[in-house]
Amino acid sequence: MSITSLILGILCAVTLTDDGEWDSDTLLGLSLFALAGLILGILSLINKKPGSNMAVAGAAMSGISLFVYIGLSVN
Repeated sequence: MSITSLILGILCAVTLTDDGEWDSDTLLGLSLFALAGLILGILSLINKKPGSNMAVAGAAMSGISLFVYIGLSVN
């Protein structure tokens, strides 16, 4: 689960560099990816599975991305 969280976190963080206009469907989809990465990272930390550093990094990137996506959707 920690690897999946890290991959989703990286994906969400990389999409933040896109300077194009996003519609509401794109923001919703990316927010769901970020939420999934955050949940998987937290679950991996709670279960104390190996790879907790990857889970922390994935949860952090997913959480930051989720806050940015929420901020962009309020606009």
